[in-house]
Amino acid sequence: AAAGRFLLLLPGRLVRGKGHADLIRLLADLSEAGVDVHAICPGSLSGRERYVGELVRMATELGVADRLTFPGIRDDLPEVYAGADVVLSLSVNPESFSLTTAEALAVGVPVVGYDHGGVGELLRRIFPGGLVVPGDRQELFRRVRWALQGGAVPGEFPGDLSVGEMLRKTVELYEKIVSGHHRAGEFAAAGRPCAADLHRT
Repeated sequence: AAAGRFLLLLPGRLVRGKGHADLIRLLADLSEAGVDVHAICPGSLSGRERYVGELVRMATELGVADRLTFPGIRDDLPEVYAGADVVLSLSVNPESFSLTTAEALAVGVPVVGYDHGGVGELLRRIFPGGLVVPGDRQELFRRVRWALQGGAVPGEFPGDLSVGEMLRKTVELYEKIVSGHHRAGEFAAAGRPCAADLHRT
């Protein structure tokens, strides 16, 4: 992004339902309002060329293709988080937990995300100003513009949400699954991606 330009970050898998189209519409709304902003969407491009092509065409139609970058996998995400002005979490469907949201909040970066699932729970505890009604384009614009204006500082990250604690809980869950204490449906409810999510068209 150019010097002086705000930076938005939408990390995660480049698949439908992760909110990339909402991000592009947000870029158009911010651009129309005179906000100088650029968005980066880190994530593997392997096998996702068709989808990314659709997003680029959408951005071109809305006049914001030059404000959007798909850099592929980044090995320096902590530094990328720290350089962002706002991190976005715009999954269409609620997810049990959002590691990217937790990581961004842990380094003190404002997160604006849809108020459902794990994202909603995290933001209510740490940064309620970032909550947006899922799919509400106008509220998303208002919340992001508010965060970019500089008055938004996430609260202290709770100790029980440390990365180590999250990993411990994840390992415990997997151990229960392996030992047969959880049914397959409960595993799916815990947020494990399925083939339908990965290959949705």
